[in-house]
Amino acid sequence: MAAGGRGAAARMRAPQNHYKILKIDASASQAEVKSAYYKQSMKHHPDKNPDNAEAEKEFAKVTEAYTVLSQPHLRSAFDKTMQGFQNPVVSGRMRNHRRGSVMDNRTDKYNLKQWQDEHYGKALKRERARRAEQHAQKAKMHENNDSGWGAIGFALVATWVAAHLARGGF
Repeated sequence: MAAGGRGAAARMRAPQNHYKILKIDASASQAEVKSAYYKQSMKHHPDKNPDNAEAEKEFAKVTEAYTVLSQPHLRSAFDKTMQGFQNPVVSGRMRNHRRGSVMDNRTDKYNLKQWQDEHYGKALKRERARRAEQHAQKAKMHENNDSGWGAIGFALVATWVAAHLARGGF
């Protein structure tokens, strides 16, 4: 392996523990997560620590931790990932056999987009196709309504009503 390269040991490193970053327990409520985020973000905010690159890095970590832990579906996925690192062998095979594809090996950060595509790819494609079809139908409907017949039809009906009213009504 080339010097400075990353081997298997580097890729299998556990992701950052967002609970430790926010200094909360894994059983913390959403309100506790939010409170911890505000405390930590105020402490490390770049505006409060100008010219401090370390504070800026810590602020980015705190923000990422809050982003993951504040959303129930992301928090659940993160918890499952962390559980896999604490207990990697399940039923004689590696629990995180696909971990390398879910984790971005360049930054060791959780790649949510890739995880969603792997786990919900077919459903997401169906939903995107359904929305595209709806959009196309709406565009076609707009196109049909904007063809000019609406205004002409209204003018014809208005003329017909005016003629009947002029003759004495209906």
